[in-house]
Amino acid sequence: MNHFRSLVLMSLLLVTFGVTAQEWKLAKESDGILVYTRKVEGQSIKDVRINTNIKTTLNEMVAALEDFDMQDSWVKNTNESRKIE
Repeated sequence: MNHFRSLVLMSLLLVTFGVTAQEWKLAKESDGILVYTRKVEGQSIKDVRINTNIKTTLNEMVAALEDFDMQDSWVKNTNESRKIE
């Protein structure tokens, strides 16, 4: 579990540092949730970045991310959610 938490935090940091040099455009803002998109060269779909504040603990956040059976109830337009080794 500690390894997973470290991996999540490192991924978030890498994403944070990686996006500062890219051109993100605000696509939507609602109820304190900011949705940004950007085009990716050579791909037909866009990258998406969502910013919001959530009152929770790291343990609760990791538990939610690991609960694949429930993700379709809180991640909009999710057709399937599963763990990939």
